[in-house]
Amino acid sequence: MYKVPILIIKGFIIGIAKIIPGVSGSLIACSLNVYDEALTRIKNISKNKLENINYFFPLFLGFISAIIVG
Repeated sequence: MYKVPILIIKGFIIGIAKIIPGVSGSLIACSLNVYDEALTRIKNISKNKLENINYFFPLFLGFISAIIVG
């Protein structure tokens, strides 16, 4: 199980990577070990909906806050 503050920080780093020209957010997600887990959760989105929301919400929160700050 992932810890929420770590997911927020990882989402923030991915968000910063998305606003920097020439840097791929998916490359950063791969290097932070988020990409494979996210794809698996998207594939099985109908199973364990609450668990998937608990995983994606902190990532989304960090991503959005990075875009606002950036």
